[in-house]
Amino acid sequence: MRTNGNLRLNGKKMSKSLGNFLTLRDGIKKFGADATRLSLADAGDGLEYANFEEKTANANILRVHTLLGWCEDVIKDKASLDRDDVFEHEMNELINVTQSHYENMNYKDAVKFGFYEFQSARDWYREVTSDVGKKGPGGPAAAFDPKLPKSVRICSRSGKIPVWRLSRRPTMEQTDKADDAKVKILLTERGLIKNKRLFTNRLFTLKRMAQFGAQTAFRRALPFSESQVLREILPYLKKSLGLVDAEVCSVGEARQKEGDDGFSKNIIDTSEPGTPAFEYRKI
Repeated sequence: MRTNGNLRLNGKKMSKSLGNFLTLRDGIKKFGADATRLSLADAGDGLEYANFEEKTANANILRVHTLLGWCEDVIKDKASLDRDDVFEHEMNELINVTQSHYENMNYKDAVKFGFYEFQSARDWYREVTSDVGKKGPGGPAAAFDPKLPKSVRICSRSGKIPVWRLSRRPTMEQTDKADDAKVKILLTERGLIKNKRLFTNRLFTLKRMAQFGAQTAFRRALPFSESQVLREILPYLKKSLGLVDAEVCSVGEARQKEGDDGFSKNIIDTSEPGTPAFEYRKI
């Protein structure tokens, strides 16, 4: 059974005697079917009072007209459009979220994600890809100054779990609990008892275990190519972070240049599958 609260008009209770009254037929004649639907869906769901704002309905007339005009222009020039996996994934995710709200009859949220958020994602995509193809020159590593033009190198790791994570695996994965006594024995046997990364990694591992269990916490192999995804989103990173240049390299490639400008060992070592390392430098 679906229940909802009363509908108000412009924040006030509808009253024929006060002239604050609008029928559905009158609303369609005044604002059009599409603008009326959007305004009603945006008015609210649930037991609280919903509020139909005539100002919102008027704005929706222009909003719908502008959107339809833009769609028609894009379709006319569709031969020049390129398929973008990142943007397509964003659209598909919004479609799925919107569909779930429709199925649950949460129309306000359906409008939010299927209309407003959809357009916001489009506008963001157009903004961050406005200068795709422009690359700034690389530069030598130096003390990082956030006020200067900057670049970033992203170091991606694939494959095996780093040795300091494996050290805890035998004692944690079977019980979903951390037996520090057994861990200490294993670390001593492997000569890793003084490895500082174990201490910084402990809280992260325990948090993942609490959320997903040890089996998932230690399953670090990714079901996708992290480096490929990072390369696809480089234009977005450059635009969003105001970078002059950005590049992706593997841990193996970075180790071959370890010690050179922009290839710091302590940063390379922090890269893990699903958690790439970022090294910023000024240009």
